[in-house]
Amino acid sequence: MPVNARESEPVSPPRPSPPPPSAPPPWSSEPAPVPRAQLPIPGSASLGPATTELASWNQAIERVRREQPRHGKSLSFGRLIAVGPTAVRLAFAADAGFHRATVFDSGRAVIEKLLSQHYGRSLHLEEESDRAAHAAAPRSIAEQEVEAREVRESAIDHKVRTHPAVASVLRILGGRLEHVQVLEAAPVPAGGDEPPPAADEEA
Repeated sequence: MPVNARESEPVSPPRPSPPPPSAPPPWSSEPAPVPRAQLPIPGSASLGPATTELASWNQAIERVRREQPRHGKSLSFGRLIAVGPTAVRLAFAADAGFHRATVFDSGRAVIEKLLSQHYGRSLHLEEESDRAAHAAAPRSIAEQEVEAREVRESAIDHKVRTHPAVASVLRILGGRLEHVQVLEAAPVPAGGDEPPPAADEEA
């Protein structure tokens, strides 16, 4: 007796999953591939010392300034090229000959001693005479301070000239404001104490 049976639809075999990417064998001399996001962009490498190196260098200059103000001032005019295992390489502008001579001549021994104490290893000073290296190096602390002072004095000058009280006086007297001089505060001694008051004159 025939039996009615519905033929089942043919089932396609499952597709094989792609094999996982094989890692290079441990003995392979080829380096592991670097993700594209981590690849350096051509031309994006920064020139000069790193930020942490500059921060440590600024602290070193402040130490020299505290202990040897005259040598520290000259040292602050040097642009840092690099701090190596045994040497600190500096470049000076052409018009900073006095400070260059202080750092690399008369004050070299004192400065090298203080820098070695700051970094915890023996360091000596080296001069970078290449003008291109000087131009590419970060600006010195002295240069940054000069620029900051100029910006501050310009802001004070503008504030004084546009002050209503000054404008009123000039309008009444008919005068003209020629120059605004910004007086810097007197430096505090290294010990942090105020200078002793002047002795009273006898009558």
